[in-house]
Amino acid sequence: MRRSHAGGGTFTPTQARDEDDKTLPALTGAPPRNGCVQARHGLLDAVARLPAEHGTAVTSDLGPLITWHRPLAHPSPPDGTPFAIVIREAEILGVLARGALSAFGIHLRAGDMEGLGTECRRLLPSATATARIGADLTAVVTGTPSARLASLLDSVADRETSGTASV
Repeated sequence: MRRSHAGGGTFTPTQARDEDDKTLPALTGAPPRNGCVQARHGLLDAVARLPAEHGTAVTSDLGPLITWHRPLAHPSPPDGTPFAIVIREAEILGVLARGALSAFGIHLRAGDMEGLGTECRRLLPSATATARIGADLTAVVTGTPSARLASLLDSVADRETSGTASV
């Protein structure tokens, strides 16, 4: 369960070390392995079968449940916990929350790309259409400026810096 094909020729790591405990380089072109895909699908299937509105108190308890639903998926337990890496990956990506499928996980399991997009838009702030102009003519926009506002500000002033915060 070293790497999984994620479409478009990119690979996402699901294991940090190889069999000799050497660090694996991130995002290298290793051949895709079906075991990772099966483990991820097994996680989604196992968690979806939990009682409605219930999750696991300890997410490592999901390992044996995944093994039950996908017995041929390789668990790759570096610390003795089956599927620990896949479970942690799902938590980091927001697929799991409180030991249950999040809204992202539900849409991901269903293959609902429109629903995933809706969830992303719900969590991300909308663009700001207003700016406050200070006495020194500094424009302050709280949040990401809309395309129209950014165009207006760029037409009336020169940016001194750009990045997370622009001046």
